[in-house]
Amino acid sequence: MKNNLSGSEFMAALEKRLKALPEEERREALAYYREFLEEGSPEELDSVEETARQILDQCAVTNLEQVEQKEKKGGLKVLWIVLLAVFTAPMALPVAITLAVVLMMIFVTVAVLLMAAGISGLALVLGGAMAAALSFTLITVSPADMLMTLGLGLGMAGIGILIFIATWYICRGAVWLISRLLGRLLKRGGKNA
Repeated sequence: MKNNLSGSEFMAALEKRLKALPEEERREALAYYREFLEEGSPEELDSVEETARQILDQCAVTNLEQVEQKEKKGGLKVLWIVLLAVFTAPMALPVAITLAVVLMMIFVTVAVLLMAAGISGLALVLGGAMAAALSFTLITVSPADMLMTLGLGLGMAGIGILIFIATWYICRGAVWLISRLLGRLLKRGGKNA
């Protein structure tokens, strides 16, 4: 069916019918038909309905082709990731094992240092108590020496108690932190499975 509208009426009706198109595609189509109307007459065109249907069909085909191209590229991306994983596996496994061993050694070193601090605190408490108890044997020899030994023994015991308590709280905090980290890792692992 041929067009029986004037050029401006045709363009206004076509613009209404193409509102469903994205802005850029609509502008391109309207610019094409404006240029056509400047060079030719409106009677040479199909009806507004037929012209709008053709434009919409062409845009749908173009969009479908773009989606298909993106899907092909996405498939290639997956292929590259799989190939990369296959070729890097021989290198990644030793690196992962080395990383696990290093982390375990750090954990063991921290545990040994905390244990050494706790034993040192306990030794200071016992040594201080021993010095304080033995200081009373010096009472007959020199009361000043006895008081100095008693003070040093009590000071050692006090420092030992502080070190032991600090070590105890650090160990509790480390156990709490490790349990939280392991809990998060296990939750994350459960989500990925």
